[in-house]
Amino acid sequence: MAGMVGVILAAGLGTRMKSDLVKVLHPVCGRPMVAYVIDALEQAGADRIVAVVGHQSERVKQCFGDRIEYALQAKQLGTGHAVMQTKSLLADYSGIVIVANGDAPLLQAETLHNLVKYHKERRLAATVLTAVLENPAGYGRVMRDEAGNVLRIVEHKDATTAEREVREINTGMYAFSGAHLFDALARIGTGNAQGEFYLTDVIGILRAEGLQVGAMAVPYPQEALGINDRVQLAEVDRLMRERVLNQMMLSGVTVIDPSATYVEAQVKVGSDTVIYPFTYLAGDTRIGEKSTIGPHCFISDSRLDDEVSVKVAELTRCEVGAKAQIGPFVSLATGTVVPPGSIIKGSVCRMGDELPDGR
Repeated sequence: MAGMVGVILAAGLGTRMKSDLVKVLHPVCGRPMVAYVIDALEQAGADRIVAVVGHQSERVKQCFGDRIEYALQAKQLGTGHAVMQTKSLLADYSGIVIVANGDAPLLQAETLHNLVKYHKERRLAATVLTAVLENPAGYGRVMRDEAGNVLRIVEHKDATTAEREVREINTGMYAFSGAHLFDALARIGTGNAQGEFYLTDVIGILRAEGLQVGAMAVPYPQEALGINDRVQLAEVDRLMRERVLNQMMLSGVTVIDPSATYVEAQVKVGSDTVIYPFTYLAGDTRIGEKSTIGPHCFISDSRLDDEVSVKVAELTRCEVGAKAQIGPFVSLATGTVVPPGSIIKGSVCRMGDELPDGR
């Protein structure tokens, strides 16, 4: 899909995370949460991606290098101010600008693709990605007229009692016409409860100019979930893990108990492999076909060939040949290479056994 640029808002520290690590680099299923947003934009067809960075900007740049571009927001003065920082890179851009949050890793490429399609087909100046929530507290509300046209977005802190009854919320993600975006940004102010430059004010400015503004509801509201604290991090991680395991099972892997199995997003497992409960597969792990993994295994950054059996074992950066049997009660040294067909088992202490001194 040509003529599309992605802007990722990733400048905030995330004070409610209570961490020395900037929020967007906190891992979800083994990857920085913002990495999923970059993936979604790339898969949706973005020609360029610009991350607006602030806190620990160098750390973010080290993580993603020249895969994306960067704009610095030295002081965090609101979402509108964040997008303003991309002007030197995008001021002459007349295509579609997608604005996405760096703390929303559940966002999918298909949703962004449909957002752009909706925006283009209706020739809109701006399209808001919305969601309908049972409990919309804390979110900006989407205000519409009687015909269903979007009028403006009101932040929760600025909303009246009646406006807070609206359940359609702003996800904080948009499609803009680049030809109108920066002109409107130049006219927003800070007359609100936060004293910040709200990106949402652009919607009202465009409407006042007689330009068309639309809204598209995300089909699965969980895609819009942002992460502000460790409780929300755990919930999003759970949902991402569920997504990863579902994709794995649909590709031909048997997972005996998904609720007791943790597989990080980068792991690859071959068909007809069976994963038993209390197994944790991490990092850049690759497991072949027709293998049996678990129960009670931790395997990280390892390569396992076909028809391998591993149970009650720990492997880190190991290579295991075809038809090898590992465990139970084995912890391989980091970097161990196990030849095909090998059998490696640990010792079992039985009642009455005497252990050597010092053990």
